[in-house]
Amino acid sequence: MQISQKDAQVSGTLDAVDKAGRDKEVAYQKVLKGLELRRDIEKYLHSDTARSGSDPRKAGTLSSWITNVDDASGTSAATGDGSDVPDMAGTDRAMTLAQIDNAMQAAYTDGGQPNMLVVSPSKKAAFSDLNSGSVATNQINYTAPREAAIVGSVSLYLSDFGQLDVVIDRFASDDRVYLLDSDYASVCTLPNVTSPSKRWRKRVTLRSSKSLLNGHSKFQLQKLTQPFTTCRKLLGGSFGYPH
Repeated sequence: MQISQKDAQVSGTLDAVDKAGRDKEVAYQKVLKGLELRRDIEKYLHSDTARSGSDPRKAGTLSSWITNVDDASGTSAATGDGSDVPDMAGTDRAMTLAQIDNAMQAAYTDGGQPNMLVVSPSKKAAFSDLNSGSVATNQINYTAPREAAIVGSVSLYLSDFGQLDVVIDRFASDDRVYLLDSDYASVCTLPNVTSPSKRWRKRVTLRSSKSLLNGHSKFQLQKLTQPFTTCRKLLGGSFGYPH
């Protein structure tokens, strides 16, 4: 379980005067810092970091828990227990649908059914440009005159092993894509610890108030009815793309 925190300082004058659109500046900063903390955690989960119980504590990130991967030559997956990260020192390759299918098949064979394909902005554009698969087209009928629209995005992929919603994430790495099952993969927080309303520590001085927002979080594989050794195989990934 990793601890993250954000600091804020608001002057007494700013908190007391009338402001357009909000009442108390401390409450407004509380929301902003909470959103910023969520973005920090999301970015961290896309890094390659193994879990560590020493000070400072580190939560194992997404890549440290996935074993079913289609990787490039010289690239290897992590052990899958959060203790290490994948070796990305292999040869770069272009993304293809076959690579995604291989990772999807591996997860499906082990009992999983990923429903999300998480990609970086550049890999989202590359995925939309893939022409090795069939693309379903939609005809749009307008009831009133308007300018024509060109659809250049692919947001859904139907593989032999299930449907994948293509999800773009600005913090995702360009050298990989992830196949996730939202029923098994989640960000876990300690009850009543990460809530900003309960962990917003405030220290008031003569002219200002200083506040600290902290949270305890980690990436979690939901066990449900699956043993852990099986659960970590329900996800997938395809590694080894150029940055």
